[in-house]
Amino acid sequence: EILMFPSNLNAYSSLGVVLVLEKKFEEIDPLFATMAQKNPSRQAYLVAAETYEALGDTRTASQWRARAGQAQ
Repeated sequence: EILMFPSNLNAYSSLGVVLVLEKKFEEIDPLFATMAQKNPSRQAYLVAAETYEALGDTRTASQWRARAGQAQ
């Protein structure tokens, strides 16, 4: 999905959840960094923040929210 539709932010969020379920925690932040690089918008950063928050990682969610504040 991400390869065919790189602007589909929900696909990145869903993959982030799958990575948590597979205990591949080290792959999540690089995934969201790629999402933000391919979709340089405030919304992309907020999707990352909301996903981290839903997963219970409020510290990282706050970091992504701060980045959203700096994005266009």
